[in-house]
Amino acid sequence: MYAPNRDGTGLIDPATDRLPTTMTLMALALVVLSIADGLLTLLLLEHHFEEVNPAMRLLLRRGPTAFVLGKYALTVFGLPVLLIFRNRSVFLPGLRVAHVLPVLVAMYVGLLIYQLDMLGQVGMMAADPRLSP
Repeated sequence: MYAPNRDGTGLIDPATDRLPTTMTLMALALVVLSIADGLLTLLLLEHHFEEVNPAMRLLLRRGPTAFVLGKYALTVFGLPVLLIFRNRSVFLPGLRVAHVLPVLVAMYVGLLIYQLDMLGQVGMMAADPRLSP
């Protein structure tokens, strides 16, 4: 693969070339957001909510530790694949794998906002029994 890089050779080794800072920060954010999602999911489960993801439901049957560790493992093992192939096109010529990472971060932020809203509603119902169904 030929493209300009930091040493001027034009060769890029996707396994050893440095990542842009924004890409590194998004990858770290994705790990943190994934763990936060797992912990918020466990809190919601204590309030009789259900996990809708069948794979995560399977991990939950093995216990909360297996759930959080499994969720973490899936994230940290999938991220290197995205990062190594970040310059590859997917679906359309202008759409690269690198474009997937910000979308995933945005989706996780939206999910966490939704989960926090649900927890807030649970807290309101606990504070005011008239709001309980």
